[in-house]
Amino acid sequence: MSHTASLIRAVKRGLVAGAAQMRIGEIFRPRFGGVGSIFGLHRVVEDDDHIIQRDLVVTVRFLDALISYVRRLGYDIVTLDEAFRRLTVRRTDKRFVCFTFDDGYADVYLQALPVFQRHQAPMTVYVTTGMIQRAADYWWGALERVIRANESIVVPNEHGGRVHATRNLAEKVRVYNMVCHEYHSDMHRYRPMLDELLQRYQSDPTEALDEDMLSVGQLCALAADSLVEIGAHSVTHRPLTHLSLSEARQEFLESRSMLQRLLDVEVRHFAYPFGTRAECGEREFALAGQCGFVTATTTQNGNLFEAHRDCPHALPRLSIGSSSATLPAVLLKLSGMASVVTRQHRAPSRPCGGHAIPNC
Repeated sequence: MSHTASLIRAVKRGLVAGAAQMRIGEIFRPRFGGVGSIFGLHRVVEDDDHIIQRDLVVTVRFLDALISYVRRLGYDIVTLDEAFRRLTVRRTDKRFVCFTFDDGYADVYLQALPVFQRHQAPMTVYVTTGMIQRAADYWWGALERVIRANESIVVPNEHGGRVHATRNLAEKVRVYNMVCHEYHSDMHRYRPMLDELLQRYQSDPTEALDEDMLSVGQLCALAADSLVEIGAHSVTHRPLTHLSLSEARQEFLESRSMLQRLLDVEVRHFAYPFGTRAECGEREFALAGQCGFVTATTTQNGNLFEAHRDCPHALPRLSIGSSSATLPAVLLKLSGMASVVTRQHRAPSRPCGGHAIPNC
């Protein structure tokens, strides 16, 4: 990481800490904090010093502290079923948070569940069924393994390729984020180059699935715990906006059906793969409702407001990862200050049936 980048990160940390000490969050929260929040997480690890996917992980220690912290702030920790019920009956006298985990990583069962059991707090796990069946395209896990194992890698491009240093964690994170950004900017154009990269370094996405994702047995044990609510996260984890209407509908229906058959539970909630404005929109929001889901969540930043009762298939979340894993940073997210500063904060102003809403 360059000196300039390190300085910028230090300044940001200082601003967050200073804002928390001045209780600026408490000033913003009455107006911009909404009635509740949904945390979006992925992985929970003992030590994140070697993790390249920084936005996808938190440590066990931080998760434990976070649960205690939100309760000290006066929030109830609830399921999505309960959050929807409170929105529906207009019970907004006490703020609430939901903890949600995407994809179906094994460490949610191995590391996160014991923390929630100690606190007797509920959690929701959105499962990508293709990952459990070892059939999804887990390219980002395979990419991480390439970068982790090498001190330099050749990233293919239209001119052949370019060598990038990956000697330390900062360089590895930079290259990983660069490749992911290029891929998401134009998936059809960059996919052949990504495949070439993975083949060159013999990194198999299926092997990465075996190492990282829940087994069927672990998923069944997780779902059997009374604190755990199971949601669907598609079959293949492809961006739904890139699929035909019939293909997108199948992603909703097949993921829900498979989970209900396997686990003998009702699956009422859905999370859109990737979940930004580029991967979910009005068509997907309508499909989620048509396919029988009570709620569906995006990765678009924001808190919940009373008006979200009218658009439960376009709910925002607050993403939590190592790059933002401090309690002062979480407070600023909960208060709404962080999304106001980045101009991402909006409460929906009208029902979203067939119409875009400002939050989404």
